[in-house]
Amino acid sequence: MDGDEMDMVRSTLVEWRERSPKTLEEVTARLLKTRAREEPGPGMMTAMTFFDPLAGKSVASVKEITKAAEVWDAYDARLDGPAPMPFFYPSVRYENWWGSGVHMQELHTLAQNHGIPVAWTPPADVLQDLVRADAEHGAKLGVLEAAEDEIRSLCHSMLRECTSSWLKVDTEAATHVLAAWDDGHLQAGACLALAAAEDVMFSVARVERKKKYPGLTRAASRPVRGNSWLVDEQIVLTPIEPLFTSYFPERNDPIPENLSRHAVLHRLPLEHLNKGHSIIAIMLLISLLRQAEEDARHAEADAHEYGYD
Repeated sequence: MDGDEMDMVRSTLVEWRERSPKTLEEVTARLLKTRAREEPGPGMMTAMTFFDPLAGKSVASVKEITKAAEVWDAYDARLDGPAPMPFFYPSVRYENWWGSGVHMQELHTLAQNHGIPVAWTPPADVLQDLVRADAEHGAKLGVLEAAEDEIRSLCHSMLRECTSSWLKVDTEAATHVLAAWDDGHLQAGACLALAAAEDVMFSVARVERKKKYPGLTRAASRPVRGNSWLVDEQIVLTPIEPLFTSYFPERNDPIPENLSRHAVLHRLPLEHLNKGHSIIAIMLLISLLRQAEEDARHAEADAHEYGYD
């Protein structure tokens, strides 16, 4: 886009905002209608359909941020073009959701029905493809397989952000997991990921080990909070529920369709630990570990504030 076109975009936005003050609900509706009827011409920027309701603010109430999230959820980078992440966005959404154009409920359903992690990884465009793919489980796995390199790259980025000394053992294990993936040993990396993820699961879920796996699945099956859709660790935990689906090989149970920890660790059918399921296993470890890093940062900040460090 050249300078003249950019000036036109800016002036159009300014004029529209000044002459047509609207509620956030009206803005959200406008986004959807605009996309349905407008085809951008050469060099034009569909980002004209998106703006940040809290732009320029350094302080905002929970209510304001929650309402702004309704607009942010409508931002689809593929349609609207690139846009910087709003300052307040990470307080209500995970960073990898920015630009996916997918509502949080759809992501929660994806994690719940297919055991696919959606927090911290995979990238926004992959999330969009996953949600839009056919509901059949194999179709979801096909999306993951096609995006393997992109997902692996983001997993590396997320692991580099895990610097807390509290997570040293877990991050070392994850480093070996990704090294195996890099070297083409995806299934080996997935097996190590499932083993390494267990401690992190209990930590993030705040479940005592004596409650064992039923405690984890109960924590993972809790509904996401209310209608505010403020991000919390529940979205990270959701994929754990299908992971622990009941499976007893000694009873000749059929192997679950979704990735099954019990099937991998107690029977290891390689057709079950296919490429798609292997990617899910590694994403789950990285997703949980990055959430544990976030929790550790908050704990360390609190300790510093109250003089416990």
